[in-house]
Parts: sequence; structure tokens; C-alpha cells
Amino acid sequence: MRISEPSEYREGIVLDRPTKPGKGSLINCGMRSRSTRSCKLASELQFIINATQKKGDVFTQGPHKDGYDVTIGTSEKGGNIDGSTLPPFKHLLVVFGGLQGLEASVDGDENLDVTDPSLLFDLYLNTCPSQGSRTIRTEEAILISMAGLRPKILSAFSGGPLV
Repeated sequence: MRISEPSEYREGIVLDRPTKPGKGSLINCGMRSRSTRSCKLASELQFIINATQKKGDVFTQGPHKDGYDVTIGTSEKGGNIDGSTLPPFKHLLVVFGGLQGLEASVDGDENLDVTDPSLLFDLYLNTCPSQGSRTIRTEEAILISMAGLRPKILSAFSGGPLV
């Protein structure tokens, strides 16, 4: 579904952003503006999605004092995930672009001094090779990519047992 296509229902991601008291949660559902809705959230969240306005912020505003050991950018222009190997790491960052990809995100961030997004990452991977579709929505790309990366992450993680 495209941004401009009207629809009564859309999938969305609940953002960890403050809203006015009693006004619900902020939800990104692929539209140009964020939506606020009241909903009950599950307490078993497994990971945090950091939606930044500028892609460069994910490198400088991370939660780890020494930053990330390994960074992965995802793009249809990246190398095939099937032939990739992750080096050992304790802190991994996987970055997804929007509808126009990381290339457009890098072009739109005046704080980055590169034009080739692959230069920002340790690995620049096509996690959906032979996708057969012009675009893949970010929420779909997250599921596909993490499924493909999971065995590589499990074999490279050096921070103790993953549960």
C-alpha cells in the first residue's frame, strides 16, 4: 500500500515517543504524519525500534557508551545476505530505510558527509534478494531481514547466551 492510497486500516508501529496525557500512543503507519491512537500495549516487547528523522543520529545517539561493534545497512543495492558472515560483536545495529531506501535518507541528511550509504556500515546487505517486487514496506523488510540475519547473529554474538 502506498502513502497516498486511502485505507480504513493500516498496519503500524507504536513509537516510544511522549504524547499528551490521556491521548494514547504515537503510531507510525506509513503515512506522512504520525497518528495518535488509544490502545493497550503488550508488556512483552522484544526489541526497540528507534525511528530517527536523520539517519546519522542512529550512530551518535545509541544507548551503548562505546557505540556499536557491527553495523548493517539494508538495501536492494547491497551485497547478497546469503554470502555474508558477521564478525563477533556485543552490540549490533541494523538500519532500514524508508520507501526510497537508505540512499534517499543519506541524501536528505545534511549532517552526513557521504553520498554512498554503504560507506556508513560494516556490512551493506540485500536481505531480500530476488524479491520480485518493486518495493517492500519497512515493516515487512524488518521481518524478512531479521529472519535471514538470525542464524548469522546467533553464531556471531559474543555477549553471552541469547534467550
